[in-house]
Amino acid sequence: MGFSISINEEQRQHINLSLSAWSVADADMLAYGVSSVSGFLNTVILNYAEQADASIDKRLAEKKSELEILFQDVEKEAREVVVSRLLKIREAELTEKVKGYTRGKAVKFRINNELKRYVYSAECTEEKVSAYNGNLGKYFKAIVEEYCALSAVKREEIFYYNHISNLKSALAEGTILRIVLNNNNVIKIKPFGIVADIYKSHSYFVGIITWQQKSKAFIGQHVSIRLTNIESTRKLQEHGNLSQKERKIIEKEIAEKGVQFMGGEQSNIIVWLSDEGIKRYNRLSYLRPVFVKKEGNIYLFKCTVEQARFYFFRFGADARIISPPEASHLMKNAYERAMAVYQKEQEKPL
Repeated sequence: MGFSISINEEQRQHINLSLSAWSVADADMLAYGVSSVSGFLNTVILNYAEQADASIDKRLAEKKSELEILFQDVEKEAREVVVSRLLKIREAELTEKVKGYTRGKAVKFRINNELKRYVYSAECTEEKVSAYNGNLGKYFKAIVEEYCALSAVKREEIFYYNHISNLKSALAEGTILRIVLNNNNVIKIKPFGIVADIYKSHSYFVGIITWQQKSKAFIGQHVSIRLTNIESTRKLQEHGNLSQKERKIIEKEIAEKGVQFMGGEQSNIIVWLSDEGIKRYNRLSYLRPVFVKKEGNIYLFKCTVEQARFYFFRFGADARIISPPEASHLMKNAYERAMAVYQKEQEKPL
């Protein structure tokens, strides 16, 4: 059964997170566009509780099942002794992990009704775990601390668990997925899957657009949508299976362009780099396009204009896109807009 403690009428909860965990949580709220600490923590705890090592009773039950299968051919009495000893070792490891979390940032949040139902339900079996001793706040803290220690892409997948579940359901049933974006645009896709970028920083929904609210121009286009740009998802009953040919084309496109820049046409991008720019190119690997050839300080890249613009913008005067002209103009206009902002600031009286 769930926790038996009484949650106060306002459903307020206090936890004290380590400074490192709070730093990650704060950054994630900013990245996900979440302004409410309560909303963020309720989502993290609900979406991660079933998987987390912090759910010690659940992990021990799983371990017991594994061990009983592993030692099924051993005589019953001996098997019970071995399994019991190994479970105690595992319990000690999980308990030590929980006890190792430090304090640093006091956080108050409101438990929503869904989380309240969960902690009172038979699904939540952690009340009698010695690491928590019936303390709900300690259990919540352990879940959040563990979440914050995960990689960025794993945290994103936990926070957007419901979207991912809808995508996987649509894939399994071969149906269309309806997606509402943060800018209120609505699209329908034949889903390919969820793909992380090569740096394991962000995850993207990938598929083929079958309908779009704002324009029919993009129907049939391959698309990758970063999870943080999705407001809601819903599996439809419309048939939406990708053919093997379509899947292979998408796989090839991801391999050649990277999942972030799918849908864009690759172009021959000619870039001049200063000596310092060459050093920066060699050093900065994130979203770096691979050059086809180079002659002195002139480099030829085969990539999308968007990737070139995104990567070389931070080089400032140490890089200049020479060709194609539209890419050069995009960079020039972007720098001019930035310069105009600084000029306005300088004109203001101190």
